[in-house]
Amino acid sequence: GLTAATPAPPPPEIITFESDKYTLSPGEQATLYYEVMNATQIYLNDVKFDTDENSAKDTGMPLVFYDDLTTGDNQFCLTASNGVDTEGKCLWIVKSIVVRITHNAPLELGNSGAVDYADCTSLSPQVYDHTDGATFVGETCFEAEYCEGFFSFDISDVSAGVALESATLSLGSYSPTGNPAHLGQLHIIDVQYGTLDVYDKGWGGPAFTSVVPTSPPTVIDVTSQVEGRLGQSRFQLRLTFTYPYADGVKDGIWLYDPTLEITYYE
Repeated sequence: GLTAATPAPPPPEIITFESDKYTLSPGEQATLYYEVMNATQIYLNDVKFDTDENSAKDTGMPLVFYDDLTTGDNQFCLTASNGVDTEGKCLWIVKSIVVRITHNAPLELGNSGAVDYADCTSLSPQVYDHTDGATFVGETCFEAEYCEGFFSFDISDVSAGVALESATLSLGSYSPTGNPAHLGQLHIIDVQYGTLDVYDKGWGGPAFTSVVPTSPPTVIDVTSQVEGRLGQSRFQLRLTFTYPYADGVKDGIWLYDPTLEITYYE
């Protein structure tokens, strides 16, 4: 008698093969999803995954793949087979073009400087800006008042949408007058004072950090403070010592070249 021919198995079919992301920045992950029909073997980039051979349909668990993509585009190919026929689909995940930028924010000389009293015979306030290359922070000759320093950095070139890595403030080189150690710590306050004028003295909230100026220059992490100011035109600081000290000598420090360095990705 005649033997009936074994019917051919239904061909495999890849119903879904997709990624939740097709462009990755450094440190990001992509999750791949797949769904196949009539397959007894499934391969992803030639790596076999177990399937239920008695099932007509296989819905794969999400597969998480991470790659720093430093070599360029990544191709992922899914192959479904029933032992006779195969079907394949590929997708590409590419690295985003990310540029790491280190930006030295310019010091606004006219809006940086000190607020002090004009002379030692009156209490007429006066602004001394940084255009002469120095800013004094300390006490007045009355020794009962502060001379406060102000620094304004132009951050208008750094947009609000960048991925900020770090921001560091360096107080730069300085020279002491009298004995600044008598004045306690130097307090640094994040405050948007705008155009420097006499009314800025004493304005602003509590200090976000307090330091003792040292040589080499004191370097301070201001990442969180700068991040809160991105999208604005300026990052501004007020500097003041803890207290004046009546010893007959004007105490304080002259600051010459503070810098603000911002590192970010875009």
